[in-house]
Amino acid sequence: MLLRGIALLAIVLAAGAPLARAGGTIGPPFSELPCRDPQDVLGELEDPNGLYVMAANCPAECRRAERDCEQYAKLATSCRLSALGDFDTYQRQSCLLQPRGPVRTDCLRNFAGFFQSARALEKDHLATAVQGCQSWGAECQSACPP
Repeated sequence: MLLRGIALLAIVLAAGAPLARAGGTIGPPFSELPCRDPQDVLGELEDPNGLYVMAANCPAECRRAERDCEQYAKLATSCRLSALGDFDTYQRQSCLLQPRGPVRTDCLRNFAGFFQSARALEKDHLATAVQGCQSWGAECQSACPP
């Protein structure tokens, strides 16, 4: 998951490289996204089979862990969307360094589309992570004694 964040940032930075030659660039201060991927949260979950079987309130513990998982996935996504917004601002400033005309217009248009796609991808990854949390919760509850 970290690799996807690095790849996303590499695309952002590489796309700005022609701007550096054309009229300067203003880049983000980070070499990679400073946030975890929401799907990394799933990798931190313990094996749901038997985790809470000894708890008197096993199903409730499983549901609470599922809600926590979803919360941390949402927090990770919020951080990533915020970072993408910052990167978008840096790139927009770089585009505005270009002389008025088609180069600047194309720069702004291209990066607006790129960042819109990147934000949509992050939201898709959140949906996948939330589904994973829910699957984990269901599996955990199915392991609870009757």
